[in-house]
Amino acid sequence: MRLNDLQSDNARGIFKFSSENIPLPGCPTGKENLEVLNFLAGCPSSFTIAVGNFYRGFRNWEHFGYFEDQMRLRPTFTATTGIRYELQTAPTEVNHLTDVGFHTDKNNFAPRFGFAWNPRQGKTTIRGAYGISYSMILPVTYGMTRFNLPEIQVIQVPTPDLLNPLAGFSSQPTPGTRSTTFHLSPDLVSAYSHQYSFGIERALPWGTTLRVGYFGSRTFHLLTEQVSNRALPSATLPNTTATINQRRPDPRYFDVIVVESNANSYYDALQISADKRLSRGLTFRASYTFSKNIDTGGDFTNTATGVEKPPETGTPACWLCDHVSDHKSWSLFDTPQLLSLTYSYSLPLAARSNGWARALLSGWQVSGTTIFQSGTPYRLHSGGDGPGLGNVDGWSQDRPNITKPSLLGESFDNPDTSVQLMGANTCRKLTASEVPAGVAPYVQCSYFDTNIPVGGRGNTGMNVFRKDGTANWNFALGRTFRLPGGQERSLQFRSEFINLFNTAQFDKASVQLSSAIFGQITNTANKGRQVQFSLRLNF
Repeated sequence: MRLNDLQSDNARGIFKFSSENIPLPGCPTGKENLEVLNFLAGCPSSFTIAVGNFYRGFRNWEHFGYFEDQMRLRPTFTATTGIRYELQTAPTEVNHLTDVGFHTDKNNFAPRFGFAWNPRQGKTTIRGAYGISYSMILPVTYGMTRFNLPEIQVIQVPTPDLLNPLAGFSSQPTPGTRSTTFHLSPDLVSAYSHQYSFGIERALPWGTTLRVGYFGSRTFHLLTEQVSNRALPSATLPNTTATINQRRPDPRYFDVIVVESNANSYYDALQISADKRLSRGLTFRASYTFSKNIDTGGDFTNTATGVEKPPETGTPACWLCDHVSDHKSWSLFDTPQLLSLTYSYSLPLAARSNGWARALLSGWQVSGTTIFQSGTPYRLHSGGDGPGLGNVDGWSQDRPNITKPSLLGESFDNPDTSVQLMGANTCRKLTASEVPAGVAPYVQCSYFDTNIPVGGRGNTGMNVFRKDGTANWNFALGRTFRLPGGQERSLQFRSEFINLFNTAQFDKASVQLSSAIFGQITNTANKGRQVQFSLRLNF
């Protein structure tokens, strides 16, 4: 594999405007819609820029081999067994600009086993299977290692000056200069999954087969992105956004980001399905799946919300601290219930049809898919990292506190009711006189608040709310017209109706408590009805 790649994240610099009170002259304070007011006043909360050589040429090899055999042990019992081996070498950079930091994972053996048993050679068949599958460590993962000194410097400036955000910083990568670093754990390995299934199927009249089955998997060593070296509470410095870099355990760096193979996921599903073979112009498949998918944060996003563990006396600062202990929750793609139907039907022609009717009506085919499924989970964020919004540790995705636990697991899926159900219409920032002494004014809603102490965390879990589900109908109508000159010549006409009934699948509500649109559903996850026609000439 040859990957010649230019990835220039943050090369132009990014200003962020948040709902924090920026402690600079001329910046608004104590008002609603602060993110908009801060933007209009030119008061960014942070500035991030990367400078240096972003071009890399990565090289590595991939080898795959397998053996498989199918054995009919008895007339009613067939077994399949095999083993697969995968070797993906750790990549190297052709100009020696980057060391990815991990070694080749050499023990990726994946056994497979399956069986099919047809007792008494009747209409019932029992099937089962087990196997291990490995994933790859993709270029999007190891390519991020380019953002390290000395070739690249990533600079983070809190509360910067809008006109001169790099005041006091070097504009060129310099060894020993503070920077954000990105590392791959030396213990990084390929994720692997144990997959297994068991099912019973029964042949029914009219070419139909009914199946009932269980499917499951246990996946280990999923990748997570840990953000460490966060700012700690200080007894000598003010715990504000402006002092974040001074309060970091290791003063040589900003964020220290480490990708590790330390997350697991668990999937279990019961499925009932019916399939009909093509007969009399009709074929269809209907299935219902009841499932649960949970993980420990292996969605590879910057969602670590734990507090840095302070270094013990006389020991180096803590780089790799545990941020996933409270991440076990529903996976972002968990869909507990799914009902799907696919079908195709060639319209029959009445026997008494005359010539012109037969020519006009024969050969038409209708087909479609219908899906009903539960909404997927999502999480809430405080919306800022300043005092009263987050834990002021350099990361702005802290989860807030929940004061009404009965909301956990609820679906907020209707734009007409989501604001009220989430209590978002009651949110306001408390004044200094309304909070205890020593506590920064924070955002308080009926059911949530951002009263997160410096270095602390909110109590809301990961992915504990759900968005709107899917109710979608797709339909198609088409016909093939034979043309003179041979069987190869034909004209195919097809009309397709995507989202036939124009049903909206609403996106998740706005998730940031400090935002003026918290709780509002402002978009859909699907498009409206689309109708398209096509003609295809074959010759």
